[in-house]
Amino acid sequence: MDDERYFTECFETLKAKTRSWIQSIGRHTHLGPYDLSSGLGNYIYYMHLPLRDTYCGMRKSGISSSEAIDRLVDLKMPSEIDLSDDAITSEPELNDCARQWEAMLQPLKGSKVYYANSSRMAEYLLPFLRREKDGATLVTESEIRHDALDLPSGITVLKFVDSGCRLYRNKFLERYVPRFFSHASTLLLLDHLLQPEEFYCVCGCHTQSKIWAAAFNARGGTSVCYQHGWPAFMHAGFVDMPYTRMITWGDEFNRLWRSYNPQMEC
Repeated sequence: MDDERYFTECFETLKAKTRSWIQSIGRHTHLGPYDLSSGLGNYIYYMHLPLRDTYCGMRKSGISSSEAIDRLVDLKMPSEIDLSDDAITSEPELNDCARQWEAMLQPLKGSKVYYANSSRMAEYLLPFLRREKDGATLVTESEIRHDALDLPSGITVLKFVDSGCRLYRNKFLERYVPRFFSHASTLLLLDHLLQPEEFYCVCGCHTQSKIWAAAFNARGGTSVCYQHGWPAFMHAGFVDMPYTRMITWGDEFNRLWRSYNPQMEC
């Protein structure tokens, strides 16, 4: 088997193991009332991708695919981590930190939200942002100057930073995947305070987009992903996507998306 096939096998084996783990940990994929299994699976998958070269080397040495992935990927179960009785909560808890954010974000409550994990993705959203006559909020992980993108005056840019606020408790996620827990907590806080009815993003394979879309869907809102490019094969980032709708390049792509994302309107 050549390197390319080993790479693909690694992706598929990792995807299968991650999906099995997500199913086995049950309610520990939840943060408050929101099931973040799509975003969590995405995070775990991408966290282990740097091991693919090691995986290929192990396979070349004669180690089986199942043994190789088991040696490289050790996914903990909740029973392996010391958790107290209040390990999971379902009701939001607004502390002083969250109330400060609430006061600052009050003017943006109810506005549409666009999410861009980079300045490049923000540029791809420009045609849609410029159509927003009533204004919208662009949440991005990059430093973006309003004038540099020639954004309409009604668009507010929010730089995504870790709030340090925790609306809900999930001690398994906090201890085992602290970065995921921290990002998810901040995004759910933003969603709780902004209460937007519509959410838009590009590409859709990013963990943060999947977290926020899951919150939107649970609240009965609309989450929309715009197709950007096409993966060489359907890895975990593009499977079980949690968006309400996918705006695609046409019917031929729709058939491919639906085969891996049957719940999504394309």
